Amino acid sequence: MLLARENPFRMQRIEALRYRLDAAGWQQLLTRFAANRWRGVLVGPHGSGKTTLREEIEARLRANGWQVRALVIGDGDVLRWSMLMDLITGAGERTLLSIDGLDRLGTVLWWRLRRAAREVGGILATSHVPGRLPTLHHHQTSASLLSELVHGLMADHGDDHAWIDQRCDELFARHHGDVRACLRSLYDDVGDQPTAS
Repeated sequence: MLLARENPFRMQRIEALRYRLDAAGWQQLLTRFAANRWRGVLVGPHGSGKTTLREEIEARLRANGWQVRALVIGDGDVLRWSMLMDLITGAGERTLLSIDGLDRLGTVLWWRLRRAAREVGGILATSHVPGRLPTLHHHQTSASLLSELVHGLMADHGDDHAWIDQRCDELFARHHGDVRACLRSLYDDVGDQPTAS
């Protein structure tokens, strides 16, 4: 069996994948974000790259002198107003509030947060559904995108990649377009393959 550190789909490599936007795409995205007073939500299904793009936007704003305060809301998390106040307190016009999982934030807490954050420089969020903020980017996945990512990850892992496209089609259908779940399945696929002795 393949050692975990040799698996091309190990977590470190998956987390290192960058969101695929060219220079013109980045310019359009950031121009739209600025035009919306640095308010926007990244919308898409599970595993479509929302968090990856959010983190890359954060990095670009940090490089331009912004302070980023991030809040990740997981399934089942119970938030209190005091926790949100900690996020806002002292935030200014060059502060970005970054919220992963905006759709998991209750309506009352969201309206209180939005009112309290009127003077904050920006709010960036991810969500599975549109609303609450202008849609900055709508994420979509495809079996061909999955295949492209997989070919890249497998580039230095042997020459026999004929199985990739069919397997990507199968996994994309099974996981309903969740690219991250597909890559986790491929980790198991490759890990179970016998290694050359």
